[in-house]
Amino acid sequence: MGARYITTDLILEGGFDFQSLHKEIEQSDLIAQWHQRGECWLANHGIGPQINDPNEGIEFLLDIIEGLSGPGRETWNRLSSRRFDMGFQGEPTHFSREWEVRSDTLARIVAFQGSLVVTIYRPGKKSSIRT
Repeated sequence: MGARYITTDLILEGGFDFQSLHKEIEQSDLIAQWHQRGECWLANHGIGPQINDPNEGIEFLLDIIEGLSGPGRETWNRLSSRRFDMGFQGEPTHFSREWEVRSDTLARIVAFQGSLVVTIYRPGKKSSIRT
């Protein structure tokens, strides 16, 4: 089974209200969601369909993080989790498909204390981002 790239999301978690950071990132024309679950705050920032390569999607998000204001960077450093989540749709008609995340991109993720996640949606499930 192959896979088709859908999007990359930046998923942030913290044990404090970081809406100021969420709003600063949101100004970059991303698809954004904000949630609070008890003492945990979550923000999800997705790049949408304009980028068709996961490495480019991650670099796009990293460029936004590099451009954060001083207070934004301080808030970023206090987060408990910073995940770069690449989403793929399973494709039963293709045997395989390779997607590369380059070493320089991985180094940038590590420099920002981030982690890399791969989400694969089963074939036949309609994605809400791309069809």
